[in-house]
Amino acid sequence: MSTVRIVEEVQYNKESLRKKLIEVLDWVNFDEIKDKNILVFFDFPTPDNLVIYELKNFLKEKGVAKVEFGTSILTHKQRELISNLLENGITVHDFRNEPYEEFAVDLKSKKNEHYFGYKMLSPAQYQAEKAFENSDIFKVRTLKKVYIPEAIANSDYIIPIIKIKDSPVGKIGGFINSLLYIVPTNIRSEILLKNLSMKFADSLLDVYGVIKKSVLFGLVDAVNGDLTHTEEDNFGLLLSSNDLLALDSVISVLVGFRSSDIESNKLGSVYDLGHGLLKEIVIDGADFLKLRKELTKKLKFSKFFGKKVTPSILEQTKELDTISLFCPTGAIIKEDSQYKIDKSKCINCNFCVELSPEIFGS
Repeated sequence: MSTVRIVEEVQYNKESLRKKLIEVLDWVNFDEIKDKNILVFFDFPTPDNLVIYELKNFLKEKGVAKVEFGTSILTHKQRELISNLLENGITVHDFRNEPYEEFAVDLKSKKNEHYFGYKMLSPAQYQAEKAFENSDIFKVRTLKKVYIPEAIANSDYIIPIIKIKDSPVGKIGGFINSLLYIVPTNIRSEILLKNLSMKFADSLLDVYGVIKKSVLFGLVDAVNGDLTHTEEDNFGLLLSSNDLLALDSVISVLVGFRSSDIESNKLGSVYDLGHGLLKEIVIDGADFLKLRKELTKKLKFSKFFGKKVTPSILEQTKELDTISLFCPTGAIIKEDSQYKIDKSKCINCNFCVELSPEIFGS
């Protein structure tokens, strides 16, 4: 079983947020991280500035030697945020412009699926069941190697931090989905192309297996979320756990899915990388059922969760110069000073939609 701590925080207020960070992280053994180096990475959209500042200050007070931040995808809006952080003395790594380190992917243990239903077992069936539990294990992997930013590889611990959101790529923009933002373009493209062979979640879990032991905890900035078309939703929550799959499971249920609807949740549990199903998780803190009723039916990308939709460009902006770089098949092309989508190349991974829904439509 894994534990997820949920704390209610209704607004971004420096004094209040500091108290809530202490509350949501009071289970962490901070004696282990004294004089250590920690890197915090985030995806898109970025957490609120105040959360970043207060988390940095909080960790420094706990004796951490160095706290730095990083991401590998910087759109125009993010660059404004990064400039603000740099002006305030916070080190932010743009992973795309820094070295990466190669890691071989370990083989994951997987047991054959086996289900007797709810019937009573005879003594012979019981013995067969016990024998099965101790056999039929095989090893799997989808990627042979991954590249991780050197800034992450050289840190003693890492802390992923995300907003609460849905995703046209992975249904939820959770922690496993956020790993798309730390790998280089070639690995990201390989992972997105695995959608064609239904191995997308397996590939992301290969990346997670490489960094898992370095994760100190994951933090969800759910004071505000990014689930609607028109404005940010004020959810007033902070979540934390040392099991990123458990956090993804809770996020998925909060925004209206079953935890088993998210492929990486199911497979992560099968591969023993964590607890990705809600029945395997202890929720500590706020009234979970009450919160879930308030957060459902606000999904921004719901039309992308069924049959994959080919995106269309709604607006020609300079942002397309950046977004086009991240298309895994080069389907976003420029002709006569106008961008368009080459449907013969597009694999409907919808990563462009996740990066810029206002341009590609949702």
